[in-house]
Amino acid sequence: IPLVVFGNNAMTGQMYQNMVLEPVVLPLAQEVGDTFTYVDDNARPHRSRAVNNWFNGHTITRMIWPAQSPDLNPVENIWDRLKRKIRAHGVAPNNFEELQQVVIEEWESIPQEAVQDLINSLPRRCQEVIRKEEVL
Repeated sequence: IPLVVFGNNAMTGQMYQNMVLEPVVLPLAQEVGDTFTYVDDNARPHRSRAVNNWFNGHTITRMIWPAQSPDLNPVENIWDRLKRKIRAHGVAPNNFEELQQVVIEEWESIPQEAVQDLINSLPRRCQEVIRKEEVL
């Protein structure tokens, strides 16, 4: 899955729809079929009217996460891994283009198996959250 870089612009729901949902998510959902479930977070652009309307117009299952629940969203682990790999470079990029290049290189170096392992861990993670809630 490609990493979509928005540059220095603040992301809007319309940008998210045009740059992520239409060109990346929709073809992937069509390829995977009925078992496809899309996961995002509660960022404002992800919950915009444009994005909600887009999902309402497509037959894509969308999993809604409670606020502040990174342990339930596998992509948060990928972001953490990506940040650590970028920091390990030791030299700060001089400009946005250099930063973008480093981020894309590191993104592309993450093994698909690592991503699949995180996805496969989701049922266990959900059960752990349920168990912790029962203890409280």
